[in-house]
Amino acid sequence: MRENENPLVERHKKNFDKDFELCQSVQKTLSEFETLKGLQKSKKVKSKTPNTTKMNKTQISGILCLLFSQTFSFAQNKCDCEKAMSFVQKNIEKNSASFQHRIIENRNKKEYQNFKKNINQISKKLTTQKECVGLMSYYLSFFKDTHQFVGMSKEYYKPFDALPKDSLTVYKFLRENVENIPIKYENNKDSLEGDWFYKFDEVNADIRVHIQKNTEKGKSYVGLISKPLKYYAEIGDLKIDFYNRNHKLYAVFWNMFQAPSRAFEVSLDNGVLKIGKWYYFVRDKKDVVNFREKSDSTFVESLSDKTNYLRVKNFYYEEGEKIDSLLKSNHQLITAKENLIIDIRNNPGGSDYGFLPILPYIMDSKIYNNPIKASTWVSKENFKFYDESKYEYGVETKQDSIAADHEIRELKKYLNKFEPADFTKDEIDTVYSFPKKIYIITNRNNASSAEDFILRAKQSSKVKIIGQYTMGALSYGEIREIKIPNFPASLYITQRKMSFYNNEDFETIGLKPDIILDENKESEWKNITLKLIEEL
Repeated sequence: MRENENPLVERHKKNFDKDFELCQSVQKTLSEFETLKGLQKSKKVKSKTPNTTKMNKTQISGILCLLFSQTFSFAQNKCDCEKAMSFVQKNIEKNSASFQHRIIENRNKKEYQNFKKNINQISKKLTTQKECVGLMSYYLSFFKDTHQFVGMSKEYYKPFDALPKDSLTVYKFLRENVENIPIKYENNKDSLEGDWFYKFDEVNADIRVHIQKNTEKGKSYVGLISKPLKYYAEIGDLKIDFYNRNHKLYAVFWNMFQAPSRAFEVSLDNGVLKIGKWYYFVRDKKDVVNFREKSDSTFVESLSDKTNYLRVKNFYYEEGEKIDSLLKSNHQLITAKENLIIDIRNNPGGSDYGFLPILPYIMDSKIYNNPIKASTWVSKENFKFYDESKYEYGVETKQDSIAADHEIRELKKYLNKFEPADFTKDEIDTVYSFPKKIYIITNRNNASSAEDFILRAKQSSKVKIIGQYTMGALSYGEIREIKIPNFPASLYITQRKMSFYNNEDFETIGLKPDIILDENKESEWKNITLKLIEEL
């Protein structure tokens, strides 16, 4: 699948330079006038052409429209979506742990085949790379695996490198790739249709999306930009794709750089439109929540004579040493007080290594249950990946190399099977008597190893979880990248499934806190938690 060159643009390259100069001269006649189609605002400059200054903005916009229409006769970045989708499906069916678990082990093959047939019929109708990668994301939603996704390459994002100096390049990219649909301005507050505002995050708070029915290309609804975003979107640009499957809606949300989110189930709950745990929308702009707990650092602070506060940015492997060093330097402070609040909001996880230094302060026993058993799906390609990378991590001595070789030999015994696994006990060297009460603050952006940390912490009688349900991105892992041929994206598959006590399924559901807090008042959670933990 190759990106078609745009011969018409090349043909008009010389004319474009001339037209753009003319466009700039028209720009100079306006004060702070933002040029049509996402160009930057011009500086206030006195015009040398008195007759031009008398023109109104509508007339000038007309000239600009004419210039742009002469310059750009856009050809879409066409691709063979059917072929690309076939590549993705074959790799999922051979190598994905979630496919083997959800479809093969759970005997869900018939439903999958019907779904796959529908996907393939839609793929025949699609012509652009953007449309195709959106359908891929919807296809992957069937496996309920938050770690498995399609990721765009640097090649796809390259046009946005031109901002802010060359917004024409971005405009060209958007017009080639983004479907623009006339908006039918109807608001039905009792249904999905109508205007919605993005609920969380100050950056996106001004995004307004209009949802309306549209059954083209296998969809049920479309979400369209109803307020233009400088550089990134015009009114009518497609922002959300909605698909209907088994009487449930699933949606793919497109970010400002036209890369898709993973596709998640849609719900309408008490006037809030939810796309998984990622995107929430409200009808009224006054209901937008502009608070987001910063997660750009890890630190310890004293909140009162009784309570300390530990903020944890993430559990990435590299962050583990910083966390360990921070706890050691604040050891006397932490163990001198009765209470400890650990705030992991927006912590996306990382590695077990990241949270191990915290466990001695919160566990009430040296020995506890490992809440997860992990099984690798040993396809031939997955095995090859493990074999070729066996010395890359944690292999520093000859003995480490011998151990790595042994693990690979054991893995080979289970080709085309899941490697067997059992629940185990874990042990830490020390547990501290203080602090006696620990509250861990969570929200919907906690995922992966952050959720693993919560499952371990909950085994301690000293710990309570407070906040909101976590994301639910814990059931699969060990991601491997597979580049899609002749296409600006890669497929990221999971090679390992996780199993939990009592066969719980947390994926896309999340972990329930002991104390649920109002998500609309998240800015107050820290103080609320302090008050609760210090109650007698």
